[in-house]
Amino acid sequence: MKKKIKKTSKKKVSTKTKIPPKLKLTEWKLTKKNIKSFKDRKITLEILLDHLYWGDLSEFQGCLHTHLMYVNVSQFAKRSGLSRRTLYDLIDVNKKFNPELTTIVAIFNALRTEKPK
Repeated sequence: MKKKIKKTSKKKVSTKTKIPPKLKLTEWKLTKKNIKSFKDRKITLEILLDHLYWGDLSEFQGCLHTHLMYVNVSQFAKRSGLSRRTLYDLIDVNKKFNPELTTIVAIFNALRTEKPK
């Protein structure tokens, strides 16, 4: 005789992973009031990660450009280990924006680290 197995849960278990909904950060409109928020590295880091996640490289470039307008590029270059020329090439709209993964990692590390004393 076979034993009957009772189902205790009515919930369906899905094996598919859910992609998180697009963050509202990409819908965040730049205005005179909030553009100075790009001075904050944590906000900039979140926005850049969001644009990278969704593959929006032109917005990634624009946000990086806005952040570099408000910070000392020489100090940012020291923290990232990139040259100033590389940073300026990244934000130049006349050049093709196709950074290497190591460059993106260096930018994120510079945004995560504290300012040098």
